[in-house]
Amino acid sequence: MTHKSNELVDERGLPRYFDMQAELGYTKHIGGASATRELLDLCQVSREKTLLNLGCGAGTTTTFIVKNYDCNVDAIDIKENMIESALKWAIRKDITARTNFTVADAQYLPFDDESFDILICESVNVFIPDKRQAFGEYHRVLKPGGRLGINEAVLTREPPENAAALLSDYVGNDILPTAYWVDQFQAAGFTKLISREYQVQMRVESRSQLGFFSTRDYMGLLWNMLKVTFGKDPFVRNLAKRSWSNPRDFYDFFGYGLIVGWKI
Repeated sequence: MTHKSNELVDERGLPRYFDMQAELGYTKHIGGASATRELLDLCQVSREKTLLNLGCGAGTTTTFIVKNYDCNVDAIDIKENMIESALKWAIRKDITARTNFTVADAQYLPFDDESFDILICESVNVFIPDKRQAFGEYHRVLKPGGRLGINEAVLTREPPENAAALLSDYVGNDILPTAYWVDQFQAAGFTKLISREYQVQMRVESRSQLGFFSTRDYMGLLWNMLKVTFGKDPFVRNLAKRSWSNPRDFYDFFGYGLIVGWKI
């Protein structure tokens, strides 16, 4: 799995962008903690549910779920260093007994049919080459009556060409409209869809991103940001600096979509 996983990551052009996030120990999801909580509530997460966190990244959401919803979580990511980061969070927060982390591809989930009550993924699907295949897998591993909930960055209006390139760099891939993701749910057989779209509001966004962290966590994250921003890798350094100095109207063109579907 390790060799295959590394090959797949290389093919998708993901390593440098995601290596920066793994080094930070923080995978940013637009909407922050408030969006994560809303998504989890829409999926009716509770202690007795079996839950899979798809594309767990650096482990922020997995930790949030265990701490706030008192349930056990399986989590996967295609990047080994993301799983390593997630494990560090689990150790730091003393939740290793309630989490199980696996390096895996969302297009080929290593789980039996009807294994989970709930699947959660945030800022994941835009990076998957065969989205139909992935959504089919989500449907396969959910139990009847199970729920899939996603949070994806979405275009709210068409940006000018120069802003489109910056948006792509910032998010890590092309941003798609909410309707595209609704189509993916429907094509995979999900029903009773709930779809909510939000524009990014920077003051709200900044506060919500901090909702994942204690003061101590935040200080550690700031230190990691400084190390990455002024580190040795020129590509990562440039990307980090660009994310700190976006133009004023940068956030006018995109937001995030929360979409939940049921498996009948």
